[in-house]
Amino acid sequence: GLGDVYKRQGWLVSPDSPRELASAIIEGLSSPERCRALGMAARDRLLSEYSADAVCPQQEHYYELAIRRHKSRRAEPNG
Repeated sequence: GLGDVYKRQGWLVSPDSPRELASAIIEGLSSPERCRALGMAARDRLLSEYSADAVCPQQEHYYELAIRRHKSRRAEPNG
C-alpha cells in the first residue's frame, strides 16, 4: 500500500503530530545508512521520472493536445 511506498522513500507522519515528526527525525539521525539509502533512492527516482528525457515527451504531448484543441475551437462556427 501507500505506507509501504513511503517506507522506501522516507518517513510518513501525520501533519498534526509533532511527536511522530520528532520520532521520525530521531530515527533518521540515528540511522545514517538508511538516510543514505533513501537519498540514493530519491536521486534515482528524480533522474528516472523528472529528467528532461522523461518530462519533455510528456510536455510535448500536452502542447500538441492544446494546439489541436485550440485549432478545433477556431474551426467551429462562432469559434
